[in-house]
Amino acid sequence: MSILKELADKLRIAVVLIHHTRKCKDSDPFNMISGSTGISGCADGSMVLVETFRGSRKGTLYCVGRDISNAEIAIEFDEAVMKWIVFLRKERLLCQKRM
Repeated sequence: MSILKELADKLRIAVVLIHHTRKCKDSDPFNMISGSTGISGCADGSMVLVETFRGSRKGTLYCVGRDISNAEIAIEFDEAVMKWIVFLRKERLLCQKRM
């Protein structure tokens, strides 16, 4: 990981590493990052997607990092476009439609 970090800093680029979580649930989603703490400790930021239950296509994206605000984002998988989208409240959608 340190080689990737050095390269990213030198070239001023972002490197995105996708890694699996362990199967055991934890109250802190970042404890679910599989492997050593070196993986999450070396990164400038981490995101963990926790599905509500297997196959639900709904979940929470937890984000922490040195250069980002901590966030918990409710998301849902949209099969029509094959990507995860952020939940929007009904009243917020109405406000956006009026603009």
